[in-house]
Amino acid sequence: MKYISYNKKVYKIKTSQYKMNKRLLLATLIIVLVIGVVILIRVGPTESGKSIESQTEGSIKMVSASELSQHNSKEDCWVVFEGKVYDLTDFIPRHPGGEDKIIPQCGSPTKFEQAFLGQHGRSKVDFFMKVGVLIGDLDVVGSY
Repeated sequence: MKYISYNKKVYKIKTSQYKMNKRLLLATLIIVLVIGVVILIRVGPTESGKSIESQTEGSIKMVSASELSQHNSKEDCWVVFEGKVYDLTDFIPRHPGGEDKIIPQCGSPTKFEQAFLGQHGRSKVDFFMKVGVLIGDLDVVGSY
């Protein structure tokens, strides 16, 4: 038997019931923690504090080839996919195939899409849309 004090009253409960309640509480806390971590990973902020969610259509900016070419490093990587410019800087260290698969494509209007489709086909497009931060549309006038 175990005695528990609550609101100035003492309750007598069986030890097995007390242990079961503790286990149930612990299991519930673990489930809530796992769900919270999963949500944070899927939609939480990236290392730089930018939201992974894309900008709204009304706020899309035009990105010139000149501006795009300035974002060509591991520390600042923009790529183009289907005419849209995405920031992949925060994803580079987490890329399962290694950083070296993305970095050479940074800042180019055509290299990333060719490499991406050559490696993955369309199987990873949905995932790419979640990890890439939409910057805007590539301004094709004078881009090539």
